[in-house]
Amino acid sequence: MKKLSILGSTGSIGKSALDLVDLYPDRFQVSTLAARKSVDALYDQALRYRPQLIALENEEAARELRGRLPRVEVLSGLEGVVQAAVHP
Repeated sequence: MKKLSILGSTGSIGKSALDLVDLYPDRFQVSTLAARKSVDALYDQALRYRPQLIALENEEAARELRGRLPRVEVLSGLEGVVQAAVHP
């Protein structure tokens, strides 16, 4: 099974990538999601795909998501997005 990091997961390309995960759940697992500031959309994606790590570029949005998902590691800022990109 391939583990995927989906950067920009709330945008059109990210959503298309997640559509492929939905089509082939036996082939792909989402390990990381990242977005700019779409807390509600990222929250829904986190519940569905159960990633190990989430990153939001916007610090305030990351704080809000941490409150909603206390058991998931939520990073913030550009550094957090970079960590999401290189997450195993």
